Amino acid sequence: MPEEESDQPPEGDSSHAEDSTDSRRRFPLGEFGDGRARGEIQTVAIVPKNSVPSTFPQDIGTLEALKLNLTLSETDDDTLTTYLPWPATGPTEEFRKLATLAGVDPEQPETLVGARILLVREKDQYIPMLPERHSRGTEVAVYGAWAGLTPSISIALLSFFGLGTLVESFFFFVLWGVGTFLVLPVSVYLDAWQLRGRTSFTGNPIFWAVICAFPPFYVVTAPYYLLFVRQNALPLVTMRDDTESKSGTD
Repeated sequence: MPEEESDQPPEGDSSHAEDSTDSRRRFPLGEFGDGRARGEIQTVAIVPKNSVPSTFPQDIGTLEALKLNLTLSETDDDTLTTYLPWPATGPTEEFRKLATLAGVDPEQPETLVGARILLVREKDQYIPMLPERHSRGTEVAVYGAWAGLTPSISIALLSFFGLGTLVESFFFFVLWGVGTFLVLPVSVYLDAWQLRGRTSFTGNPIFWAVICAFPPFYVVTAPYYLLFVRQNALPLVTMRDDTESKSGTD
């Protein structure tokens, strides 16, 4: 059973610290101004259900709860406590998903100390933002999406420079059709599912797959998805000394 601890995890060497600083700059602690925040877990403990305040916005529903103490600032001067259900049979499915994203053993919740998790405000309190389901996509799907969009980008660029005749061939037409109506939507679909399982993204994968392959709108919607939607999807978990390995974004 994990016990509450106040000790900070040991700091790494200078190069390790530099990588950690880059991560903190990109995914800082604190509030984001949209009802979400990122907090760093300081201590983990299993406590009786009656230890959970009556004002806590979620029903624990188990005899015990997992108590997480977190800081919301790099100076450790802004702290909070949140809770997760902890059944007698072991970790819940939601906690297993969270631990998987952090790369730790769900049977040893104390190993989450140092992890930086995404929080969402509910009834003036922050609660962990848990993944909805296991990721059904793949991290390499984003490259397929760019590959599917490449023929259209080539047409636009070559036409702009007066070289449109270079793409006036049956071979290029087939390449454009396969890329636009097969590779692009399938890749976006798989990538969106991957984001749903790892980040704050909650969009419908089928919706994004369709509008990213629906002419002529795909020339706007596909780049919008790749350059804005997925890049603004916040990873649910990052580690103190790990830049973005558990994120769904690149």
